[in-house]
Amino acid sequence: SQKFTPDLLIFPGNNSLQGLFARFSVPHIGIFTGIILTIAMVVFIAKNKPTNITINTIGIVLSLFVSPIAWTGYTLLVFPILFEEKLWKAYHWVAVCIFIVPFPIILKLFQLSNFNFVFFGWFYGWGLLILLSGTLINKKDPLSV
Repeated sequence: SQKFTPDLLIFPGNNSLQGLFARFSVPHIGIFTGIILTIAMVVFIAKNKPTNITINTIGIVLSLFVSPIAWTGYTLLVFPILFEEKLWKAYHWVAVCIFIVPFPIILKLFQLSNFNFVFFGWFYGWGLLILLSGTLINKKDPLSV
């Protein structure tokens, strides 16, 4: 995908792993990381036998991470997971606080420094990462109280 869309990979709002690593000029590492993460998630699911909602959370976030382009609007795919939650845990709140930052703010901030280029360029990806990490650390049904 870098061959055909090199600038799209680093455009702010591309929340894929390939987009994150493209900001460091190594998008192929993003592909490799996606493969490793996919294998790790299959092992996690096989070993822990989580509930369907946990599997769905992993699947949705993983699909966004491993696709070459995962625009900010695609984070809407995680909303049904959040809406099913009866009592949000801290990681849900942090992820949602990231997701509700208006994209024009991200466009303004990501240009200010190299750090901002990476941090704000992949800003919504951090929310996805927090949601996935919280789900994995929880190891039980994320809908349980």
